[in-house]
Amino acid sequence: MMYVDSEPVRKFDAWAINAFYPLFRKDRARALTEAREQSQTMNPAERDHVITSSLNLAARQRYMSHPLRGLKLVIWGVSLLSTVLNLALEAGPYSLVLIGLVAAVTSVQYFVCRRQAKAYDQLAEVLAESVGPRPT
Repeated sequence: MMYVDSEPVRKFDAWAINAFYPLFRKDRARALTEAREQSQTMNPAERDHVITSSLNLAARQRYMSHPLRGLKLVIWGVSLLSTVLNLALEAGPYSLVLIGLVAAVTSVQYFVCRRQAKAYDQLAEVLAESVGPRPT
């Protein structure tokens, strides 16, 4: 696959970043219909490029939803170390609140990333329908 940088691709990418995901959260059918309409100005190679980038973005979102990926592992370690030190120094279990906050943020991020991955997977499916069968 080659890199495609054209005006229709840039316009579609800007629309997808600024408008698609918020619209997808409110009304999925309308967002996917608008995505299909927005992609009509692109040729098949440009659509194929957008499909691939959408699938890559969805895979990245699924990867980042894991509770130990990214900077989250460091945050878990620091909060656990803080809790152990507080308990060892008999300062009280107040740092357990920190672990609770980290767990809450991690779970919220998990669901947000999964929702975004689903949105970009469906965007790629809609665009793939307009390209037709792909050679294997």
